[in-house]
Amino acid sequence: MADYTANHLLLDDHPLFFNVSIMDYKNEIKNHDLTGSGKIYLCFLYGGFSKINSDGFQPELPKVNIQPVENHFSMSVDPGARLITMGIKRPQYWYNITKLKLSKKSKPHYNFYRAVPPDILDPLYKDFEEMESPKKILRRMDNTLKDFYGEWGNKTPIDELINEILERHGRISIKEILEKYPIARSTLNAYFDKYIGIAPKFYIRLIQFNYILREHFIYKKCLADIIRDWEFYDYSHFKKDMMLFTGVSPTNVEEFQNDSIKGYFNIDSLFKKINYG
Repeated sequence: MADYTANHLLLDDHPLFFNVSIMDYKNEIKNHDLTGSGKIYLCFLYGGFSKINSDGFQPELPKVNIQPVENHFSMSVDPGARLITMGIKRPQYWYNITKLKLSKKSKPHYNFYRAVPPDILDPLYKDFEEMESPKKILRRMDNTLKDFYGEWGNKTPIDELINEILERHGRISIKEILEKYPIARSTLNAYFDKYIGIAPKFYIRLIQFNYILREHFIYKKCLADIIRDWEFYDYSHFKKDMMLFTGVSPTNVEEFQNDSIKGYFNIDSLFKKINYG
């Protein structure tokens, strides 16, 4: 029997979200490893969830929270739990919504009740628990919170740059950025620190590795071809990045895929159902 059922809705023209997903867990999930996607998510949690980040930090998970941009992590889920996620279009909207500057050492989930008062958010949380349709969830969300969307989706100084990083699949260097955009390196670092909470070089590499994993898992590209096409200096450099962004070595990457299929998001929803463009 499958560990969970999933229902996904992809969105092309929504002002704030790029997808809505409902995950209902039938069985217990323990310590399953997932990659960071380079995106942020609004999450509604029902039942027991726990999480360990790649650095060993165990964030508190408020029942309605925003998951920040982060590296790989491990999730455990109690049987009968439900997870509803709404993927937010751009990671830099983190600061627009939270007004919270993240520490580089820890990645706490933001308690959404700090942005939306309980008298508005509590009825949404209660209604979503029984809803089976992502479309109905989105419609209810829009009817209740659409007045917030303009502020949350405000332009930031790095909008154009983030778009280019995503469109180029992370194939851009800091040197290229500084040559193309009228920005000093210190300002670039400050903007990423403020709006996303991750250094620009690390964010670029995280996006790169999402595309590398997509090529391997979805399009069945062999690791030797990936190492060549992505211009890794050698296998040891590729192995170092694989360990950094997944927590497993290339020889164990299939175990990572099998783990992910059972967990918080499966490979399909990570790579096929996330719009990186």
